[in-house]
Amino acid sequence: MKLNYKLTLLMLISCLYGTTNAQKRIVGGTTTKISKYPYMLGLLQDGKYFCAGSLITRKNALSAAHCVYDKQASQLIVQGGVTDLGQKGQRRGVNRMWIPEGFDITPNDFDVAVLEFRKPMVLGVNVAIIPLAKSRIRAGMRMRVCGWGKTSENAQTAATKLHTVVVQIIGGDKCATQYKKSNTKITSTMLCAGHGDKDACTGDSGAPAVVNGKQYGIVSFGNGCGRKEYPGVYTKIMNVDVRNFIYDCIRG
Repeated sequence: MKLNYKLTLLMLISCLYGTTNAQKRIVGGTTTKISKYPYMLGLLQDGKYFCAGSLITRKNALSAAHCVYDKQASQLIVQGGVTDLGQKGQRRGVNRMWIPEGFDITPNDFDVAVLEFRKPMVLGVNVAIIPLAKSRIRAGMRMRVCGWGKTSENAQTAATKLHTVVVQIIGGDKCATQYKKSNTKITSTMLCAGHGDKDACTGDSGAPAVVNGKQYGIVSFGNGCGRKEYPGVYTKIMNVDVRNFIYDCIRG
């Protein structure tokens, strides 16, 4: 399926669909330091954190489409190099951003976005590029996810310090069967992962899911947080349309 692309400056989409309540956070994880995962980025609007992302080139971030589809590039700041969101780190304005023409807010199909900074990041101990995966992923493999979101489904406030958790890949057919109970379609652009009560949850949307130092997924959505019957759902970077979209954006 060939995709056409558009800038995510279309506020009309927000009017038609509203905002999503499927953002995700780290549940069942531990605190960590940015020096261990220097590819992690925070997305800020009006100085407040709302989603995560990853550094894929010095001038580009990868995140989830549902994080930015209803926002303008000029509203956003990307923050890198921080363990605690209260730190300044490196902050960059966003020059432009893209989502796929095929993005669908229900059920977050093709949930991927690429952001271009006004000025490149300076690489160092706390800021580094993560390569995108080139090999297939299979059920049973484990992925690492990081983020600054809430640490439980019912938490009142988000975490300010970076958290991390390891989750296990679940086969697509099994995941589709589980989500069928909630009338949610699992598409070819998605992969699923969970590990008991370990999960991502609201606030971690857009964060990278990583295996052996390479990014395989993007935190997308889930039914609740850390529910054993509903694993987390991630955008699958190895999907050909997702990969082509990303590379077309960063080449442009």
